[in-house]
Amino acid sequence: MGTDEQVIKKNFYVNMGAQQGLKKGTRLDVFRVVSVLDPYDNRKRVNYKVKVGELKVIHTNDEAAISVVHKLEEEVPVLELDQFIVGDHVAVSTN
Repeated sequence: MGTDEQVIKKNFYVNMGAQQGLKKGTRLDVFRVVSVLDPYDNRKRVNYKVKVGELKVIHTNDEAAISVVHKLEEEVPVLELDQFIVGDHVAVSTN
């Protein structure tokens, strides 16, 4: 529903909080593990950790935080979903 230009706002809940050093404004890098089967090397499975984008913390508690999309990466491998999903890995940005 809606139009192509419409930006849908979402909150993302992260299981890290003030005890892990998060505060309002902290940027979080979001990574997704992409698993690929190599048909030439004994069907060996290779996992790649790909940066999908960044979140920005807008609220923290001791053990949890609420964040919003800060940036989505432009050049990433083809992903099933081009948005953050449950199971993505999150780390405090070092930039």
